[in-house]
Amino acid sequence: MPDKTNQTKLIFIYGPPAAGKLTVAKVLSEMTGLTLFHNHMMHDMLKVLFPFDDTELTTIRSHLARKFRGEIIEEAARAGVSFITTFGQTEREYYDFFRSVRESVEKHGGKVVFVQLAPAKEALLSRVESESRKGVKLDSRVTFEKLLDEHEGFWTTFPDVEHLRIDNSDLSPEQTAQLIRAHIDTSITSMV
Repeated sequence: MPDKTNQTKLIFIYGPPAAGKLTVAKVLSEMTGLTLFHNHMMHDMLKVLFPFDDTELTTIRSHLARKFRGEIIEEAARAGVSFITTFGQTEREYYDFFRSVRESVEKHGGKVVFVQLAPAKEALLSRVESESRKGVKLDSRVTFEKLLDEHEGFWTTFPDVEHLRIDNSDLSPEQTAQLIRAHIDTSITSMV
């Protein structure tokens, strides 16, 4: 049930695949009581019609996921719903989506708190074959290493607004979520 007395607070966690975005977001959701609306919810729904193994269909799926997520975020902001979301970034081209999310939330009086998870390449490679990724996400070290080499954008930081950037290479999901929680508390206090 949306809290109509407060404006939307959107915690937007982004970073490369295997950065721990979903794992950290789940812990953060438990800590804060905020609902988690993660990136895979949209992609899992769309992959039925637009599978990952077809490049053309993957492009369509990604476009639709951003479009639908944008509309959902807009409506949540209009309704005063606060939540956490995750976004897997591969290139700077996604910053237009980040900007539209920020604009949608702020035009309804809300605030987006961006958080970048940016572990080192070796940490990503060690995580990509973890049990939690099997059959659900990219789970091949060889494929992932090639992808990392092809996309410099994995480590770029959204330049439009100062925000928290965490190298969580050696941090547990709980430690990372604690850092985000402290940052949220400071950010939300400063917005009142």
